[in-house]
Amino acid sequence: MTPQVLNPAAFTARPLAQKQNVTEKQDNTSFNLEYAMLQSLHAKNSFLTNILATANIGIWSVDLQTKNVSLSPVTMLLLKDSTHKPLTLTSFLHKLAISGQSGFAIAVNKACKTKSAFEEEVSLMFPDGEKWFRISGKVVISSSTSKKIAGVITDITKDKITDIKRKDQMAFLSHELKTPLSTIKLCLQMGVKKAFKHSDLKSASMLTLADQQVENMVGMINNSLDVSLIENNKLTLQKSEFDVSELVNDLVHEMAFLNTETTFKTELSDAIIINGDKTKIKQVLTNYISNAVKFSGAKSTVYIKCKKARNGVTVTVKDNGTGISAENQKLLFMRNSRVCIDQPDAPRGHGLGLFLSKEIIERHNGRVWVKSLLGEGATFGFSLPL
Repeated sequence: MTPQVLNPAAFTARPLAQKQNVTEKQDNTSFNLEYAMLQSLHAKNSFLTNILATANIGIWSVDLQTKNVSLSPVTMLLLKDSTHKPLTLTSFLHKLAISGQSGFAIAVNKACKTKSAFEEEVSLMFPDGEKWFRISGKVVISSSTSKKIAGVITDITKDKITDIKRKDQMAFLSHELKTPLSTIKLCLQMGVKKAFKHSDLKSASMLTLADQQVENMVGMINNSLDVSLIENNKLTLQKSEFDVSELVNDLVHEMAFLNTETTFKTELSDAIIINGDKTKIKQVLTNYISNAVKFSGAKSTVYIKCKKARNGVTVTVKDNGTGISAENQKLLFMRNSRVCIDQPDAPRGHGLGLFLSKEIIERHNGRVWVKSLLGEGATFGFSLPL
């Protein structure tokens, strides 16, 4: 919505009499200053409006009392709204594609409660196809009775389509890679059994190492596929009841077989039955334990706990690494974040594992966290409701 300002053209200078007292002169001086300021403000407003229009950036606002939506001419052009009919927040939400309604509504509600800014990407359906927009805004309080959310809207359809095509291509390639890798893994495992049968320990060790690397590659592919699904809002959970304590115990035995130089110590409660996606929870555990092994170094100990809490279950994985600073801890669960460790041979990842773990756990209505001090290792944990 184009900001409203007073029009300087509506003001006319009052003729000055030849004889004026001091008060009249002061009044005229004050008026002329006001007139000049209004002229400057009008010019700046027109300049800003033209810049936004040239950049194809629209302005919008919502009155939080009446729920009425105001749109600038550019916004109306972007949304293909030529009716000039009054628009409410409800009717605006109906314009959004089904996948974007809930996210946008949640963002607006959160902004109202916290008085913070928000930014959402939404898709709108038109007769000629789907278009994508980035909408940002913030609560603006001009008086005790006037409260609005105001912001800008930009068309990101071209960039979004390119990004979706790239992600779809990556997902296709990742999916196609899984079949040959599964065959390679099966052959390696058969080779390990045959080597042990003939007491060829050297070959068995080398084949086990190769199998471990294939397993790591499969894990990276699964992470990439799931991140792509999350970004396209297509990640689904296949929930069933299972014993999370048993899952932890089985996975630790698998990891111990693949990481013979690492000692694993566990503290597990008796059977803890939860309702969740067993495969996804195992993926989170694998990310946690793999990171602990990776950052602890050779011949170290990794501690895994699975305990029943008051209203759920808590799982923690502690390593013996160099620790993580408080500043870097804030970045750990963000996508593509790679915490810098001041070691020449420090392992490096792709910044997807912890981001994906957070998404999976939160979709189970749980939470993730990390506790660490420099020089004392790190403990990663998550909790799930029963």
